[in-house]
Amino acid sequence: MTEPNPIHQQINEVEAEIAALHAKLQQLRRQAKRAEPSTADTTPPLAGIRIVDLSWAVFGPLSTQILADMGAEVIKVERIEGGDLGRQSGSFYAANRNKKSITVNLQAPEGRELVLKLCETAHIFVQNFRPGAIERLGLHDEAVRQRNPQIVYCSLSGFGEEGPYRTRGGQDLIVQGMSGMMSLSGWPDGPPTSTGFYTSDMTGALYNAVAMLLGLQVQQQRGIGQKIELALLDCSLAVQGFPLTWYLNRLGDPPQKGGSGLDASAHVRGVRYP
Repeated sequence: MTEPNPIHQQINEVEAEIAALHAKLQQLRRQAKRAEPSTADTTPPLAGIRIVDLSWAVFGPLSTQILADMGAEVIKVERIEGGDLGRQSGSFYAANRNKKSITVNLQAPEGRELVLKLCETAHIFVQNFRPGAIERLGLHDEAVRQRNPQIVYCSLSGFGEEGPYRTRGGQDLIVQGMSGMMSLSGWPDGPPTSTGFYTSDMTGALYNAVAMLLGLQVQQQRGIGQKIELALLDCSLAVQGFPLTWYLNRLGDPPQKGGSGLDASAHVRGVRYP
């Protein structure tokens, strides 16, 4: 029987030691990688932004929820009796996630002072009381701006702060009708038809989210506050830019209902598209 070569035996032993060291090296590398801090910045883009939100129902709350999803701290101020109307309809969580809620009696001087105190450290203030009501509460833009000149003050309403309808309450279905949305929904020769969800409220919320972000931009770039006045009717008209443009280009020939699509009768009336 041939005796084992001592050199080969030494080679095998060294190779075994190298394999063990390699395995140990891989283990240490994995441990070091787990111990390293993450290089990805997961801070939300609006972290550090505070919003005092006195709005209720859908229009205002949905707009502030959009910013809350981006990391803003939203302090929702609700009435003591029953809170936001959305709590009664079951739709509260569709427009109020990621917020902090408090109940305040705004009829009491102590309640109004609490809200004004919150505004001193806030970037945005949002309310959707009817024009005139917010003045009676003493939370109009001049009062809030005395506490915080740089704040972005959002005043939301159904029909704006000027004009014959300024004191009327705005509601999604009413605005869908007045803006002409219902005249374009449904089938030809059918009755005016509303959409299957809060189209006007959600459109207004998106416009207000954009307006608040623009207000923040000016606030942080120039150090000055802004006042935003936004009406549901304005937003519902703005979102109908295409049919309104067609109407003007047709010299008064109104767009028709298109069933489950758009107004297809434009081609019949001689309108050609590229």
